[in-house]
Amino acid sequence: MKKLIFVMLAIFIANSETIWHSDGSYTTINGDTAWHGDGSYSTRSGDTIYHSDGSYSTRSGDTYYHSDGSYSTIMP
Repeated sequence: MKKLIFVMLAIFIANSETIWHSDGSYTTINGDTAWHGDGSYSTRSGDTIYHSDGSYSTRSGDTYYHSDGSYSTIMP
């Protein structure tokens, strides 16, 4: 069992990408899930990103609409 867990962890690490932020935090991306250094995570499904705190963001064109009513626009 320990060997299986080690192999699964090795596959996860090999297929992931880590982004280091300027504040010292990090995000590890594996497939459609982003794991944040604070223990939270975000999962993408289609045009919607679901966060572990229950919030979500939905993309429409260049704009993300957030569950709190705010929005973010991607500038070219």
